[in-house]
Amino acid sequence: MAAKPTKPEKAATPLSSRPGPAPAPAAGRAGRARQANFLPYDSPDFSGRAAELAQLLEGRHGPEGAVTVSVIDGMAGIGKTALAVHAGHRLAERYPDGRLFVDLQAHTAGRTPMDAGSALGVLLRQLGVPAERIPASAAERAGLWRAELSGRRVLVVLDNAAGTDQVRPFLPGATRSLLLVTSRRRLTGLDGAACLSLDPLPAADALELFTRIVGRRVDDEPLAALDILHLCGFLPLAVRIAAARLRHRPRWSAAHLADRLRDQRHRLAELSTTERGVAAAFAMSYQQLDAEQRRMFRLLGLYPGPDAGGRAAAALAGVAPERAERLLEELLDAHMLRQHEAGRYTFHDLLRRYAHTLAEEEESPAARREALDRLFGHCVAGASQAAALLFPQSPGRSVHSPAVAPDEPAPDAAPVVLRDAQEAEAWLDAERLSLVAAGAYMAAHGWPAHTARLASALHRYLYDRAFHADALALGEQALQASALSGDHTAQGRFLTDLAWLYWRRGCDERAARHAARAVRLARRTGDRLGEARARDCLGHLFLRGHDQEQARYCFMAALRLFRAVGDRHGEARGQVGLGLVQERLGRYEAARIHHHRALELYRELGDLGGEAVALVGLGSVHGRQGRPGQAHGLALRALRVQRALGNRGHEAEALNALGEAALALGAPRQAAQQHEAALALASEVGFRPEQARAFQGLARAHDALGRPDLARGYARRALSLSAARTAAGAGRAPSAAVGGAG
Repeated sequence: MAAKPTKPEKAATPLSSRPGPAPAPAAGRAGRARQANFLPYDSPDFSGRAAELAQLLEGRHGPEGAVTVSVIDGMAGIGKTALAVHAGHRLAERYPDGRLFVDLQAHTAGRTPMDAGSALGVLLRQLGVPAERIPASAAERAGLWRAELSGRRVLVVLDNAAGTDQVRPFLPGATRSLLLVTSRRRLTGLDGAACLSLDPLPAADALELFTRIVGRRVDDEPLAALDILHLCGFLPLAVRIAAARLRHRPRWSAAHLADRLRDQRHRLAELSTTERGVAAAFAMSYQQLDAEQRRMFRLLGLYPGPDAGGRAAAALAGVAPERAERLLEELLDAHMLRQHEAGRYTFHDLLRRYAHTLAEEEESPAARREALDRLFGHCVAGASQAAALLFPQSPGRSVHSPAVAPDEPAPDAAPVVLRDAQEAEAWLDAERLSLVAAGAYMAAHGWPAHTARLASALHRYLYDRAFHADALALGEQALQASALSGDHTAQGRFLTDLAWLYWRRGCDERAARHAARAVRLARRTGDRLGEARARDCLGHLFLRGHDQEQARYCFMAALRLFRAVGDRHGEARGQVGLGLVQERLGRYEAARIHHHRALELYRELGDLGGEAVALVGLGSVHGRQGRPGQAHGLALRALRVQRALGNRGHEAEALNALGEAALALGAPRQAAQQHEAALALASEVGFRPEQARAFQGLARAHDALGRPDLARGYARRALSLSAARTAAGAGRAPSAAVGGAG
């Protein structure tokens, strides 16, 4: 005689598992289950998920090649249960022998996960199996479960599963039934299961859900509604709670709710009610982690960048890179982290806030400072190493020494391992946003030396690759940090770095002020290399302002200083500057000699980018001397080099030079094409002087093509850009900046 179900089994049966009517008695086991529908209520405001729903509905649920197990996984609040229930109702007609549901309670507040035996008892009773036929042991119940499903078409929703082990006893044998599982973890151990991982809702779907709950009054505040959705991270649970709060507070506007949500420290509190909350949902996931996973999760909440690589996380946590990688993958499987590309880990915005809060609550101030010390040491060391590999012959960039040299990582850091320039550039490309964010955090929270070293290491990469906004932000932060620490040498060098950036963006007055201050500071501290770099920048500003004599003076002074300190790169730059001056003065042979000397120096140094700059200068002189064919060939060589190096600003210069040479060769259509390309690139990277030059070239090309109206339009735009620079003080450096070179 079969044992009766135990009392604990009955107590463990959740109400959500019994929302439908009990099956009417009927003869035969199929008759007992045919009318059984235990699926929960399908929310009438369910929105979006069209692609995911199609994947669930369009799976082959027939006897051959059937999908018998589908798993929906995702982070807390992502809408797994809502999708499973909605799909279940849509699939109901395909499974006439019953639609069953059980909450396995893996992440239910105040409940322990339901054991397999109890859950199987719930499902067997939903199938209509009499209590006296249900065995006592979990193994026997699993056998009976498989036997009962044999020959039936039943839909079973296992909601809120803890993991593969909890689900495995429910797997059917040879059956035409479908097992639909939801879990906050990726159930990688279920062989043959169809897996569907949910992301936050697309904006349009989130807005539809929000509007269905709040009503049409949000139509009057579309931007505020979109702000709310962004602040909710498009997480369905957060959207539902925010919408419900707005609906039940008729005096609130959407803008008012958005303002409340903008306060990061209280955002999670705003996204809660007496019955449910985002933070409470996250807490259940957090509690399921082990101690090491929880610590890594908390510390990642301190990470200032948008995403982290494995070695950065290892440095932050003070663990070996291999250990960090395993912890990150475990957090990814638990949907506590997200991954947009291999090797990079990030948070959902609300989970980031939750992790940061936990770090403040559970880690001491000393532990938080130590973790960030390790991370920032890792960032500075990695950036310095990458810069040394990428620009091995680039002196004068480091604040603390004439050449960029790698810093020793902190003892707890996971050192970056880079073997060549290609790996260095790939690392910088991957880490750029995080490094810039780290620099901002360091500057604002008391790491001035780290800020200066990071800005120094990154400047050339950010400048050459035209990440000007990043370079300006980091440079200004480093300038402030060096001023607070009283390091005048560092101040002067950052002022020059910033002057070059403002020069490239066409902000000539600001560039001149920075360069002039840099000269004064360098003379005060005896920093001859810093003075040379600042005077070189001033020379280009005077050149742009058509003051050839002042420009020549600055370049000559810079050249003497570069030679005095043995900086051959600087010497080559000085030769380029003097070549430009002589060309402007109509002294073409003298200009050719200067550019040729610069070309020789750059070749000796193995600096391909510098060599390409000298080639453009030489080509321009050849064009002035009536040799447009040579000018075109040199510009083409320069373009290929700069494009290969990824120096987008210099690429725009080479394109403009190519267009000018093409026009001189009598090919105005080709000239127009090159100037159009130069304009697009210069506009993209914010190189205003080359934009103006491209407009001038287009005006000349269209004039040659007999299109005077187009030519006048382009000429006006070129004049407008040039006038904007002149009004801003182009070339007007303070007189103190052009004093003696010492």
